[in-house]
Amino acid sequence: PEPLKAKITNIQNSSGGSIITINRGKNAKVDKGWKGVVLIKGTTKPLPSGEFTVTRVTDGECIARVPLTYDQVNANREVMLSPP
Repeated sequence: PEPLKAKITNIQNSSGGSIITINRGKNAKVDKGWKGVVLIKGTTKPLPSGEFTVTRVTDGECIARVPLTYDQVNANREVMLSPP
């Protein structure tokens, strides 16, 4: 599968970062273990410290933990997902 752009639909505070829900899942061929990066708003550049690994996948969504604050994620809601 090719890398794909997706959007963060939910953010939860977590110790040492945030838990993010992303609007792509098994229906888009995303699986556990995929890598991702939060993108700087309006660009294709990665946000510093915005790397994550997908930990849970449903048909339409995936979930990951990212070492960014709620505010950092809320200001930059696009991600790029890549197969491992």
